Amino acid sequence: MTFKAAELELPFIGGFTPLDQRSATAALATKNLLENSGLAAFDRSHLPGHMTASAFVVSHDQSHVLLMHHRKLNRWLQPGGHCDGDTNFKAVALKELSEETGLTDVQLISDRPCDVDVHTIPARGDMPAHDHHDVRFLFAADMKSPLLPNSEAFDVRWIPLRELDQYTTAPSVLIVCALASLASSG
Repeated sequence: MTFKAAELELPFIGGFTPLDQRSATAALATKNLLENSGLAAFDRSHLPGHMTASAFVVSHDQSHVLLMHHRKLNRWLQPGGHCDGDTNFKAVALKELSEETGLTDVQLISDRPCDVDVHTIPARGDMPAHDHHDVRFLFAADMKSPLLPNSEAFDVRWIPLRELDQYTTAPSVLIVCALASLASSG
């Protein structure tokens, strides 16, 4: 069964077309958050959730994805982080990509978000469990570019897409396989 969703217009984000039911549900929840909270949703103290942005980076031949083994969450994820008041999601995704991996020479595949996800971050210290409403963009880069991970990652590496399910079972990360396929056909 093929998923078919209509394009959604999201505040601060613009047009977005979900690729699966998970992203359609997340986009509607994000639309609701932004309509009800406005700029407050861009502050990490806004609970029960706030805005983040991240970058899926695929190799130029769309055979690999760059992921980081996140230190706090102990999971393989794409680079990303809090918007901290910045409503320019692409700029936040690029900043986080550079900070977390050292990669700066990337090409944006589309100005439009490639995915929207909502995921719960577990309670830690005095911060209760809360949701990250993540706006994601797709980039391409040369796998030979140097990587300089920061302290937020145990490791950063290029992972073959055909082996991605050995690193994660999360649909919100596995979606990059469909995104890479779309990038290669576009």
